[in-house]
Amino acid sequence: MQASVTDGRRVALTGATGFTGRLTARALMERGIEPVLIGRDRGKLEALATELGHGLAVRVVDDRTPQTWADALADAHVVVATAGPFVTVGEPALAFAARNGRRYVDCTGEQSFVRLAVARYQATAEASGACLLPSCGFESAMGVWAASLAASELGGDEPIDAIDVVYATRGFGTSAGTRESALRVAAADGVARVGGVLVDERPASRWKEIDVEGRRVRAGCFPGVEALVVPRHVKVRDVRSHLAMGRRAGRVSRIAVPLLRGAPPALVELAARLAKRGGSPETAPREGARFVVVAEARRGRDCVRATITGTDPYGLTAALLAEAALALGAIADARARGLAGVVSPSEVLAPTETIARLGRFELRATVG
Repeated sequence: MQASVTDGRRVALTGATGFTGRLTARALMERGIEPVLIGRDRGKLEALATELGHGLAVRVVDDRTPQTWADALADAHVVVATAGPFVTVGEPALAFAARNGRRYVDCTGEQSFVRLAVARYQATAEASGACLLPSCGFESAMGVWAASLAASELGGDEPIDAIDVVYATRGFGTSAGTRESALRVAAADGVARVGGVLVDERPASRWKEIDVEGRRVRAGCFPGVEALVVPRHVKVRDVRSHLAMGRRAGRVSRIAVPLLRGAPPALVELAARLAKRGGSPETAPREGARFVVVAEARRGRDCVRATITGTDPYGLTAALLAEAALALGAIADARARGLAGVVSPSEVLAPTETIARLGRFELRATVG
């Protein structure tokens, strides 16, 4: 085991005792990294450290005392963040990394948090030399990768007219944190990229029909991160994200989303707390969950489709975070590589090569 990625500098894992955090701690150790475990409950942290072995360090933070974050992350070269909802609890770790020239990766799927990262910390990170990689979990990285693969196959120097990304899952049980984050996403303002600019777009306000593995499915738009980060490395005018839904889920979303958006903040908070009730997916059902992510890139009459399939979205997210920690740790000078600021998963992890390394999740990418 090694305590760092480069030069003896540490990797810190925030939200370590949560569902995704625990999976990520194991994924990091499988890659030879002994993370510093960071969270809010010392007892849970120490229990996890004992369970994992190797004498892992634990550090406690308190959101009411910002200095605890600075102390906990002081010697971290790479910060791996898994505590969510990110828009509620994720900013301290992001802010520390941006201000101190560190490397940062998280697994958020919350578009509002990525917008916050760009608005508040892009300039700060560029000045400090920090490399900030939000949205490196399954629900974002796969869509960004599919968009990159489709755009590359389409080729040409002219801007692409549109990229549409569609997510479809089967047997996907969600954790408490995911349920809360999804509810907050539905209640928040969202944007899509249209004509090269970001425009307001309410979740489930537009629908797309698409063939997914031989089935015709309906997919409602939702505020994905693709509209924000894909244009960093692809010249494209329109970018939208969609989620495939059955008829019943589609009808519910058409009713629930407007109600949530018009609800008082106190009611949204109550709904968020209720969404957290219930457990997290057990190992066997979790590993049996399957996903399909499709990206269609269009220019004029030409259209290219990239499809990525795989299993175990939570396990894959943990593995992606470990891959990113290693890749970020190897970046000596983010400015020299054009990676200072908020970056995209495709800029840090090459899609084709990383998919090949993660074969245990049955990852497959087809383009055509």
